[in-house]
Amino acid sequence: MKLINQALKDKNLTFRQLPSNIQQEIESFRGMILKYNEACDEYDEEPEQDAETVKKLDEMEHYIARTETELANKISGKQVTIAADGGATVPKKEDNSVGWLIFGGIALVATFGLVNVFKKRW
Repeated sequence: MKLINQALKDKNLTFRQLPSNIQQEIESFRGMILKYNEACDEYDEEPEQDAETVKKLDEMEHYIARTETELANKISGKQVTIAADGGATVPKKEDNSVGWLIFGGIALVATFGLVNVFKKRW
């Protein structure tokens, strides 16, 4: 949470001034940290420690670190802007993945059609 708190401090924002979607992500992140800490405590109490569990805990730790970095970037990056009322907003990014999906489908159909035409001619 150090990176997130630092990003909030740098932007001079409080948690409640963030957009609701980022607030929810941070709350989920906190829950993830609590579960990770519980898993580590349970592992430390076990008499036999295995390498597979250590590997899983390490993967979780790396995932938590990446998630914290991403959240801090969302807060401190250009994605978050201060609204006139003092709250923060996140500009909506246009989603054009459906357009690319349609284009890819058309290209695929056209390719198969051309292959069939040339196959019949030769």
